[in-house]
Amino acid sequence: MALRILIGGAMGRMGHELTAACERGGVVVAGGVDVAYAGQAFPFPVFASYEQAAQVGQDRLILT
Repeated sequence: MALRILIGGAMGRMGHELTAACERGGVVVAGGVDVAYAGQAFPFPVFASYEQAAQVGQDRLILT
């Protein structure tokens, strides 16, 4: 089972770097959170808050 992560600040520079590193390393990005999200296209689900991400369901995202 591949490691699945949630990227905080998914739209920022570090978020883009983490996304690229995950693609190279075989890590699955389960989702992202960014306060500036307004419906832009991403290769994974992105939410404007952690509360919204938690409502998606524990089968897709694990928040601790």
